[in-house]
Amino acid sequence: YEQAIAFTRKVAASDPENTKLQRDLSYMLGASGDVYLQMGEVYEALGRFLDEHKILQQLAMREPTDGASQRQLSISYNKLGDVSLRVGKPSDALVFYRDGLDITKKLAAFDATDASAQRDLAISYGRIGSVALQMGQLKEAGRYYLQQRDILQRLAAADPNDVKAQRAVLLSCHRLGTVSLRSGALQLEFDFYRIGHEIAAKLAMIDPTDAQAQRDLSVSLQNLATVKRKLEQPQDAFTLVLQKLEIVRKLTEIDNNDSRVKRDLSNTYNDLGDLSREVDKTLEAQGFYQQGFEVTQQLAKVDPTDNFAQQNLSISYERLGDVNMDLNHVEIASEFYRRSHEIRLQLATIDPSDTVAQKNLSIAYSRLGDASLRTKSVSNALGFYLKAFELAKQISGSDLKNAEAQNLLINSHYKLGQVYSAMFDYSLAGNQYRVGIEALNQMIKAGQDVENAKRDRDVFLRQARASSRAIIATGDWSELLNHSKAELSVLLSVRCTELAKQGRIEDVAQAADSLMALSADAIESKSDMLYDAACGYGLCALAHQDAAGIELTEEKQTRRTEYRNLSLNCFKEAVAAGFDHFDYAEKDPDLAALHELPEFQELLTRSTSASLPRRPAPPPLPEPMTTSDTAK
Repeated sequence: YEQAIAFTRKVAASDPENTKLQRDLSYMLGASGDVYLQMGEVYEALGRFLDEHKILQQLAMREPTDGASQRQLSISYNKLGDVSLRVGKPSDALVFYRDGLDITKKLAAFDATDASAQRDLAISYGRIGSVALQMGQLKEAGRYYLQQRDILQRLAAADPNDVKAQRAVLLSCHRLGTVSLRSGALQLEFDFYRIGHEIAAKLAMIDPTDAQAQRDLSVSLQNLATVKRKLEQPQDAFTLVLQKLEIVRKLTEIDNNDSRVKRDLSNTYNDLGDLSREVDKTLEAQGFYQQGFEVTQQLAKVDPTDNFAQQNLSISYERLGDVNMDLNHVEIASEFYRRSHEIRLQLATIDPSDTVAQKNLSIAYSRLGDASLRTKSVSNALGFYLKAFELAKQISGSDLKNAEAQNLLINSHYKLGQVYSAMFDYSLAGNQYRVGIEALNQMIKAGQDVENAKRDRDVFLRQARASSRAIIATGDWSELLNHSKAELSVLLSVRCTELAKQGRIEDVAQAADSLMALSADAIESKSDMLYDAACGYGLCALAHQDAAGIELTEEKQTRRTEYRNLSLNCFKEAVAAGFDHFDYAEKDPDLAALHELPEFQELLTRSTSASLPRRPAPPPLPEPMTTSDTAK
């Protein structure tokens, strides 16, 4: 191609008005761009496509009424849009696709009976809808997808026996269902997916040996399962995915060398693992993830240079890490996360401009941070979370309209908030949460992923308030006592919890003493105060346990017994005052020192109550005046 392009450039330059030479040159440039794209040399491809585009623009200007020239120009815009997406620039892609849409609209309007022109217009609408969806612009995505669906339905109605036309409607329904899913419109989502499933089932029945029809049916089952998960019906979702698994296994048997089907098989196992985790069937989930991993590992071994296969392998490692975290096998989880990170670091190094690879690397660092935080390796967790944050900041800064990129950064703020809390720096933690709140408010204002953003904002608000309470609760004792009794009881409970983490046992006991004293005059919240005092003393007792291989001194054994007795007495008084949330108390780790005591067990047997939260969340206290620009 390069030699032919060089020769044709010279010839075309000698006769710039020769339309045929210009068209031949544009064809060669486009074809070489396609080859570069297949080789993964995206920027080389972009250069060829831009050169092709300049020529096609000139030809279209010369012949404004020539439909073929105009159509070629619209295709060129689409190519440039496709490459822009490959390099992580959806905003640029949107501009190119809209320019292409302007042309296809004119061509379709010129002859409304031209099915080919109508299909081109539908494709243009679909491309813009997909980019809008990727950028979190759900209303825009839905609007373009509906316009696409209307055209495809007319084409399908004109020829009911045209399987391709019917399938195009099916795929359109899938896209509209995806938008509805992201928008939280569950009923609308279910309707689109149900219609799509009905079409898929009919097409699969027409020719049971048609692999594409079977794949479409498996996708429609997956979509319906997605709705069921959203409706919190995991068992129904599990049944649908099992049906899908049966189809995918058959497709694998038909062609065991089809890597696409094998990937789908691995994804299906992973989905079954996810659903099993949702209903706390952790061991079953581990089994499904292992099956998915084995398939993915085979694909990665076939071609170690296949970056897509390597990325899927890293996802399998990550899932195995997640399920081992559920099982509290943190060391095993850390090893799986390490392997996932190793792959993602290699992929991100190959092409630093690949935002998807950078995003996945950020997630890998975040997972390593999670495992470190679980093992109380707080400094390691902070290091990993900061690396994840830096990557997320770069990605989000390059495209402020991309909801997925913004969510990645927001999640990093949350993780940093968690690790700063674990370091007892509640001020820094609060700053991270408030920065996250500001970002979520911006997303909501821009209409990006609104429902999820509102839900996440509620979580951040609770964490920010908790940080504010912790600052006050762990601060100066004399200032703490100046709060009203209602506020003070909450703050003392927080003080017990937070200072126990810091090993300040005498201060915890002091807070528990004050809670017990406060309860003497209390009426409505008396049982809560006594329960919290029991928890405070219980934490003191837990702090005086035998270390591995080292027995407690007689003095510490005495202190442990004293704290345990105080805890038990407070719990008894709480029960006498009306506390009856025994299911909660039986599992409360703060009372672990009491759980084996016969007297405690006897108190539990009196209860027939259901497990309930101990009490409503306390009202928010005034937050310290800090600004988000101090967040690190």
